[in-house]
Amino acid sequence: MSTLFNRHSTDTSLRGVAHRIRNPRSQSKSVLIITGYDYFLNKGDLRRLLRQFGEIILVPRTISDNYRLNEAVRPLMRKYRRIHLVTNPQYDQQHHVVYELVVRLSKSIDVSTVYDFCERNLRKIYIPESFEENGLAPDALHAFGPLQRWFKKALDLSVASSMLVVSSPLWLLSAWRIRVESPGPVFYQQPRLGRDETEFNCLKFRSMRLDAEAGGAAFSSRHDKRVFPFGATMRATRMDELPQLINVLRGELSIIGPRPE
Repeated sequence: MSTLFNRHSTDTSLRGVAHRIRNPRSQSKSVLIITGYDYFLNKGDLRRLLRQFGEIILVPRTISDNYRLNEAVRPLMRKYRRIHLVTNPQYDQQHHVVYELVVRLSKSIDVSTVYDFCERNLRKIYIPESFEENGLAPDALHAFGPLQRWFKKALDLSVASSMLVVSSPLWLLSAWRIRVESPGPVFYQQPRLGRDETEFNCLKFRSMRLDAEAGGAAFSSRHDKRVFPFGATMRATRMDELPQLINVLRGELSIIGPRPE
């Protein structure tokens, strides 16, 4: 099976509880472990991941023998400096086995859900097997035709234009308060992926101080001290998202569509 991905990778079994895929030529000191795995990766995905990780361990969701799983992955924990653990919240009972083992060995670990991992590392949306088991196969989802896309575009433009006019006083108020409380740019731009993996800048009213990410990007909290007073008001009322109407007019977002991540 070594020719399945590329001529440098090998696919073996770990004590019958997991699939092990590795690239002998890789210099990476990181291992990727996916628990609750339901075979959502294709050949292209695996090739891409083998460029990032020295080894990939796939633990099928049907595995329930925690002892054998522990014994199978323990040697890998000593081999790699960093462990990336991807869990499947829908039906994952094995992730705690790996996590507890990593903690006992005092290794560095990154934990993410399969949903976040697919979007961040593979730029795809994870669709669980249960989606198809319930008769909701992706093949049954049909894209809009030309006429439907035209009506959808017309709806986006008309609604966004109307909302832009109606909300214009809030734009003026927000711009003024931002300038007063935290001098600097009124807008905050963040790169997002749109249709066909096209990158665009998603716009928001700036709600944090200019030095908010001086120490690196970090998640915001409910009472984040980096948020200035009016910024907190905008966040609570979602006023900070009004500039995304510009993204809609540009064709980068839709009034009714997926949330930009």
